[in-house]
Amino acid sequence: MATNFKFSITDLSYDSLVATCQSLATTYFPTWDFGNANDLGRFVLELYLHALEKALWLVNRWCGEFNLLTATERRNVENRARTLGYNIQELSASTGTVVVLFPVATVDKSVAANSIRLTCTGDDGYPVYFENRSAFTLPAGTTRVQLTYDEGKTVSQNATGTGEKYQSVIMTKDSIIDGSVKVSVDGVAWLEVESLAGSSSTDTVFVVERYGDSGVEVIFGDGVMGAIPANDVDINISARTGGGVRGNIAANTALTVDSAPYALTIVSNTAFLGGTDLQELDTIRLLAPIHRRSYNRLCTISDVAAFAQGISGVGRVSVMVSGTNVYIRVVPTDCGIPSDALLATVNSTIAPLLLMGYNLFVFAPCYKGVVVTVTGVAQDGLVADNVKTSVINAINARLNSMAVDDDGNYLNNFGGLLTTDDLVFAIRDEGSLKHGFDLSSPIDNVSFDTSQIVSAGASTINVTVTGGTTLVSFLDRVGS
Repeated sequence: MATNFKFSITDLSYDSLVATCQSLATTYFPTWDFGNANDLGRFVLELYLHALEKALWLVNRWCGEFNLLTATERRNVENRARTLGYNIQELSASTGTVVVLFPVATVDKSVAANSIRLTCTGDDGYPVYFENRSAFTLPAGTTRVQLTYDEGKTVSQNATGTGEKYQSVIMTKDSIIDGSVKVSVDGVAWLEVESLAGSSSTDTVFVVERYGDSGVEVIFGDGVMGAIPANDVDINISARTGGGVRGNIAANTALTVDSAPYALTIVSNTAFLGGTDLQELDTIRLLAPIHRRSYNRLCTISDVAAFAQGISGVGRVSVMVSGTNVYIRVVPTDCGIPSDALLATVNSTIAPLLLMGYNLFVFAPCYKGVVVTVTGVAQDGLVADNVKTSVINAINARLNSMAVDDDGNYLNNFGGLLTTDDLVFAIRDEGSLKHGFDLSSPIDNVSFDTSQIVSAGASTINVTVTGGTTLVSFLDRVGS
């Protein structure tokens, strides 16, 4: 029924709603003692306004989750971005190889996947874990083996089937690595899919969505799109935690055995590469609309750079425009020389999206190395050889073409400047040398032209550490 008592309710809090009602009551019901808190009419009205405020909050929150700019849950931000065709940078783990030495054995040894876990201390002071990727058999008499390792730590969680549609299980661990979730129902492995749509009622599939900042929620089907786990069946979910750039460690980092089925000794390791952090929500909100605004055309330098960095295998790019020519230099995720196939992929992917009349040229970066010479004294109680390794790792990390600061900004840029203070600060932050160490090279700041970027791989690092203690004397002291 129509009424003359009209006022906006979409932008009013509970107190504002009460104040508006009081104003209306004064006008239309002058004999109503609205200020009396014991008035029955006042009580009923307040009860209604409380319910109205809560309902409005829920409606606004629900609607907000369907908007890229106002959604607060990661899963909703990601889903909105994907509808715009945006490729989100997921949480991925670095990979490398490790050479290990086993004692001589007279029988074959079977080793399961993820059963030899190694660890080191990350730049943030917390452990970084690595596990062997595949199962293998060590033949009798064989002692030395090279294994492929992935950064991360395996965790598992059990649940029970409810027999209900869209049963979901939340993994309570944070930092779940993308693509690492494995599910078995009653001992049978089920398959992860991007969407339940298109699955039949008997397909044993599930989907994984981000939950919170970096956890996940495993969701099963409804019996029409995807099978339903039966009531009371055992569900086992395993995943790997870790990931990110903190797992990109240097070659021959000091690794220790965290757990293993057999005794072993670590001989060496390659550099671990490929770890990426989960993309920040604000970055997704900023970059995703490009795909809709440009109508599948890359209109600006920032458009080209953002799109190129979403191509698999691309770590970062430099984009320059001269006349009608667009020049892209590609740094791959491993900071090495990009393959011809990767350069061709970038070219073929971006060229059709440029504005008419522009020509595209894609190149490898010009890596420029520096010679760094450091002489210093180890902090008391530290092993000199370990200090040397730590300082070298700190310098390599600062010279890495993909190095970023705490805010995610690149520390090294094409056409940038590397100062001696940059290296001094990196060594001081590492903290294992006493104050007063000598950085004799480079003597002056190093500049780069617009085609060049500094590279740890192209650099030479010489570190001399005195003081502290040697590893032998340290072990003698421990033994005594």
